[in-house]
Amino acid sequence: RILQWYIILNINMGCGPSKEQIAKANAEEEKLLGPPSAITPATEHAQNLVYLVKLAIEVHLAVPPSVLDGAEGLKATEMMTRTVETGGTMYYIKVHTANVKQYPWCFCKIFEPEEITDVSPAVLQGFRKMAQEYKLVTF
Repeated sequence: RILQWYIILNINMGCGPSKEQIAKANAEEEKLLGPPSAITPATEHAQNLVYLVKLAIEVHLAVPPSVLDGAEGLKATEMMTRTVETGGTMYYIKVHTANVKQYPWCFCKIFEPEEITDVSPAVLQGFRKMAQEYKLVTF
């Protein structure tokens, strides 16, 4: 927990982890993840996970909250999953953001732990915003 707060403070103070540290963390995370499932249409559960991390998505897209409100504001269209060795599931979800003209598509990487011990059961681990539609990939 202390390390998490240290990283958050450093990022907020204008200095973040180096590219080498990010690459090392990504490599360690990749070791813990199982193979990806096939791409399937998004489920209601995937849509609920997107709603749980809506605030983080708004920050990444730099839009006010009212832009993504409504049924079509954030619509999960496709998904794939990977199991995490330490417990839980990593979801890769393709989301259509109908009201954001510059970035109408985004990929969300959402981690859902096996055992919920915090306020929110989902954490946005990665985010990619796109000006055009692409095939869903892991990242």
